Amino acid sequence: DGIAEHEQCPYDKDCSSLPVQVVGLTDVRSMGLGMQHSCAVAGPEPRTVWCWGDNAFGQCGAQTVDFLRTNEPHLLGGLSSPTQVAAGEHHSCALEPDGSLWCWGSNQSGQFGVGQIGVGSATPVRSDVEEVAKLVAAAHANYVVKEDSTAWSWGLYHGDQSLITAFARELIGECAVE
Repeated sequence: DGIAEHEQCPYDKDCSSLPVQVVGLTDVRSMGLGMQHSCAVAGPEPRTVWCWGDNAFGQCGAQTVDFLRTNEPHLLGGLSSPTQVAAGEHHSCALEPDGSLWCWGSNQSGQFGVGQIGVGSATPVRSDVEEVAKLVAAAHANYVVKEDSTAWSWGLYHGDQSLITAFARELIGECAVE
């Protein structure tokens, strides 16, 4: 199982110090890794978002409190065919082919980009940010490069210039904008 006797697994969950395939996901195109949850864009067209891990704030998209933590991916509804996903500490976001951005989970620091703070959702909420080409989520903020190659950020610590510069370099370096 990859666990030595002296190691402990958080939350009394199964752990492995060796790589383990995420069961049930094929044709994975993008992954977002949050603090205690993960999401992936997977499958043939139309692509879907799957999330697993901690769902205490709805960041895995499950509507029930029975789904607080799981190692099994949960299908997120409400998106047409996302191209990219990103995960913060307690929120997740997905990018649609039309450049629209959708977020779910905690909005405690304004992570959704809708001009409101504190109202979270377990279902995707369309952000006010449009024409997004690339996305990165931080703990309580989001950073995007828009189709015009400009960098945008919002949420907690969004104004930290060193973070903006680091994320923008990463995003623009990977982003082929025409």
